[in-house]
Amino acid sequence: MKTITTAVTAFAVLAAMIGQAGESAEFQLDTMDGSRTARSVETIAYSTAWNGGGTVIVAVDGVTVKEAGAPASGDVVWNAAQATPGTHTLTHTCGGR
Repeated sequence: MKTITTAVTAFAVLAAMIGQAGESAEFQLDTMDGSRTARSVETIAYSTAWNGGGTVIVAVDGVTVKEAGAPASGDVVWNAAQATPGTHTLTHTCGGR
């Protein structure tokens, strides 16, 4: 009986997670601290829904490459191969964070 209860609970959790997946497309998020080597082209996802902000700003080295008011979401493509060699900082700011 305990096995059946566990299986039903696991199924319910999985169903709830799949139901939420329709709200946002799956994407990879790099949460690693420190530096990493960029690919030739980096796709930066943005959304005003993150942090509940009214405006989202995507910047590279402090220079805004995308600014949008709510509601907005999408991707910004950064061509790292065309950037100057060295370390670059990419940021996503929404709701002041």
